[in-house]
Amino acid sequence: MGIQSSNQLLASARSTAKSRTSRARSIGSIVTAALSLLLFTFTTPAAAFDQGNLRETGPRQQPVVMGVASSSIVAAGDWVLITGSGFDQVTAVFVDATKTEHLMQSSSRLSILIPEGANPGDAVLKLEGEYGSISKQYLFEVLAASGDAADDSEAKVTIGTFQGYAAVYTKNFKGYSLKISIADNERLIGELDANYTQNLTKVGVGKTVTVMVYLGNKLVRVQELTIR
Repeated sequence: MGIQSSNQLLASARSTAKSRTSRARSIGSIVTAALSLLLFTFTTPAAAFDQGNLRETGPRQQPVVMGVASSSIVAAGDWVLITGSGFDQVTAVFVDATKTEHLMQSSSRLSILIPEGANPGDAVLKLEGEYGSISKQYLFEVLAASGDAADDSEAKVTIGTFQGYAAVYTKNFKGYSLKISIADNERLIGELDANYTQNLTKVGVGKTVTVMVYLGNKLVRVQELTIR
């Protein structure tokens, strides 16, 4: 083999090596670019989501007031249990125009104190928070502090459970009509004939029901009860 042929073989080998190196570099660049694109795709949306843009800047849902789970006839100094949802957002509570104490038992149960000087009659409940404010009426009735309604302060409705029965006791409501609603069942007594009455309704042990008591066509007590 001549010198010229050797030089040609060497040059060809060098060219092949350069070509392989170039292809390797090209493949490496493509792989690097692909990895960078994948990294950008997966990390950028996650970072935006982690920042909570929708959660922080979107409108906050207002609480929902469903009703009361305690007596709806109240007096100053009484606590009323309100049921609903979103109560963890509440920062201030007003009865009519008076700010009052409140206690959040859970996001669905809120206890409020009827303040001194509350106007008698159906009260307006207002709940405030970062969402703004909402108002609800006809949840409970505030008794007058004195006068004819003073005797009513001794009137009571108690709900309990006894050997598979739901029990409703009334005190000092003689002459009133009484309606008891338990789940889908209703009992109606046209006129109570005594100052103290006991009414038992068979339900069944272990069942959870909502008991509603009406006196004189007015809802005076709502309570969720697990029968024992």
